[in-house]
Amino acid sequence: MVSDTGPRQIPTVDLANGVVAWYQQRFGRGPTRAKAYLNDDYVLVVLGEVQSKAERTLVEQGDAASVVNLRRAIKEAHKQALCNLVSELTGRPVRIMLSDHNPHEDTSAMVFLFEPQKD
Repeated sequence: MVSDTGPRQIPTVDLANGVVAWYQQRFGRGPTRAKAYLNDDYVLVVLGEVQSKAERTLVEQGDAASVVNLRRAIKEAHKQALCNLVSELTGRPVRIMLSDHNPHEDTSAMVFLFEPQKD
């Protein structure tokens, strides 16, 4: 929500917790580690220990690609919902979301780029 004084200031913990809650709703469990960084131009959310037991088993059995593809497909299907979540929490429109997951490190990163601010 944008006010006359600019975007509201929010703790980055709210951003991290919001993304964790999104994961819990979609995957049945959320990351056990999450940290968000807020900048004038973007939000970076780093997530750790995000994989389910089944996903960890696939990685151990040499099928990490299936885990990456599944997570990519789910995030792509819900990209707008994630952008809306970040927009709602920051008061800034998000123009693009970039995301990647390393199944061997069980770590994900999500970057939300904001629309440029009007002077």
